[in-house]
Amino acid sequence: MAIKIPSLPNLIAHRGESGLAPENTIAAIELAAENGANWVEIDINTSVDGVAYLHHDDKLERCTNGKGYLVLKSSEELDLLDAGSWFSEEYKEEPLPRLSKLVPVLQNLSMGLNLEIKPTAGREDATTDSICDFIEQHWPAEVPLLLSSFSLPAI
Repeated sequence: MAIKIPSLPNLIAHRGESGLAPENTIAAIELAAENGANWVEIDINTSVDGVAYLHHDDKLERCTNGKGYLVLKSSEELDLLDAGSWFSEEYKEEPLPRLSKLVPVLQNLSMGLNLEIKPTAGREDATTDSICDFIEQHWPAEVPLLLSSFSLPAI
């Protein structure tokens, strides 16, 4: 029996075009597509109320104007954060994006996604469950998806 290996992407942009725009933002993903990427890798963690957000770190300070752990904030609080000013004035008021906001962007850009699950320690099950629930209910069949994580419990 022959094993069929799926076609691999030509270029995967890490956290979007993170050298030229704030990482894990819609702006970075759109810029990556403009520069030839046909896949993007992004990091996902979830709010206290189970909403998936594009964000790499456990804490908010490095890449937003927020403070504290992302998993301890509600989606209402997280939706108010600026995820661009830390990078440059050009990206001031770039929102911290929900995964739900990324889906139509990927569809419009015909991009695939490597979704890296980035749970906070002790929240692996809740984080992964929220992300998988979202994927089951809302993921479009035409958008290629790869799930990854450095967290064995999340996988």
